[in-house]
Amino acid sequence: MDKPRRGKFLFSIFAGTLFGIIFDNLALGILFGLFVLFATGAAKRSEPQPDPDDKPRSEV
Repeated sequence: MDKPRRGKFLFSIFAGTLFGIIFDNLALGILFGLFVLFATGAAKRSEPQPDPDDKPRSEV
């Protein structure tokens, strides 16, 4: 997991925990944090980068 995505993940868990403490329901808060994480697209997989050593078929 790269650093920017890990930061967003930890922030969403922290925000969810804070939400849970305020509303006296920690499990609901953590679920809310995970929902925010997925809703913002932070958990979206990064697109695979093309290998620079691969040549197009026309050059083979």
